[in-house]
Amino acid sequence: MNRTLSADEEPWMVLRAQAGNREALEWVAATAQGFLERRLSALIDEPADAQDVLQDVLFTLCRRIGSLDDARLFRPWAHRIAMRAAWKSIERLRRRQRLREDSIDPDTLPDPRASSPELDLTGMLQRVSPASRLVLTLHYLDGMTLEATAAELGVAPGTVKSRLAYGLRQLRGAGPHSLMAGGDATSAETDLTSRTRRREVRGGERE
Repeated sequence: MNRTLSADEEPWMVLRAQAGNREALEWVAATAQGFLERRLSALIDEPADAQDVLQDVLFTLCRRIGSLDDARLFRPWAHRIAMRAAWKSIERLRRRQRLREDSIDPDTLPDPRASSPELDLTGMLQRVSPASRLVLTLHYLDGMTLEATAAELGVAPGTVKSRLAYGLRQLRGAGPHSLMAGGDATSAETDLTSRTRRREVRGGERE
């Protein structure tokens, strides 16, 4: 099925997939790939790793579609599964990187001062460690609370707080893994905070 379904039609297709309809299951995989592929590629540095996670997520969605209680929540349910898979992948890559760190020649590392001072916010986040990038994206760009971010990833709130703190230190340019000198990193942090505050204000107005 190539036709894009409306928001009202999607739950019916999910229900058909839960009943074992092959065409509907193919729709589940294709639709999820459409809204998850770019997100995972932005969070996981290596394209091959991002694709591996995506394929695992699509398989999981099709295998577990019957466990979804409310067909209207297909997209947030799929997103939660993808974010948890991304977190696990990032943690595996971090452990792998630690094993290689002792063999890295410092002279082969790029000079952070060579970076363009006009990076946009997305570019700045690409320079933050993947684990911190994930929680920064969910908390600041998606406007999720710390508790909701922790629930989305299936980790403790304290873990989210520590990764946020580490990511913000990187944006400020603190420590040995600084992104760059000057005000750009501070501007990025300010922009992230401003986005969160604007969402809180809009949420309060709706209430």
